[in-house]
Amino acid sequence: MDLGSFELQEKKLRAWLHAEDSQRSGPSAETSWAGWDPLEADAENDVIELLESAQRNRLLTGPAQIGLIYIDDPNGDAYYTTVDLPANGEMGELRLASAACEWNLINPGEQVGAEAAIAVLAGITAEANALLRSLERFTAPHEQAAHEQAMAEALEVTDGIQAHGTCGCGEPIAYYDGEWMHVYNDQLRGTGDHDPAPS
Repeated sequence: MDLGSFELQEKKLRAWLHAEDSQRSGPSAETSWAGWDPLEADAENDVIELLESAQRNRLLTGPAQIGLIYIDDPNGDAYYTTVDLPANGEMGELRLASAACEWNLINPGEQVGAEAAIAVLAGITAEANALLRSLERFTAPHEQAAHEQAMAEALEVTDGIQAHGTCGCGEPIAYYDGEWMHVYNDQLRGTGDHDPAPS
């Protein structure tokens, strides 16, 4: 799994939060998931996969502390777990750190920055998507096939403008009046400093 294919499940992952020591309070709740929505049982695994992906893609380096926030408790309580991400750590070290983490109860009034944390998570995902697009890196055959199909469809322009190739940025281009131009909605626009993709 890579960040480019990670889907943010907002009901499951309410925030990705750097929790401070001062926010921790209450007893450990390591015993079970009793009373929680069964659909949320995989939330910790999702966070682990996301962290591993971020580490692989060099988008996140440690040490870092990740908080997973829930605000669906009838009593208004919020739960979080932390995962210590070691700098340049091995995947085994990361998973071991996750296995050793604890669940804790915190005051909902201390959930400062939860909305910002969601934005950070979305931003990291978007950054990874941009990275994958720029490098044209695909981790599964079906992703490569989908990309090739999308590019083939993009080259099927109409209204007399025929795309002649693909720009280095992935957009269809046409050679017109001595220069390469992007093809957008049957219109030609300059490519700036972009060069045609190597054949």
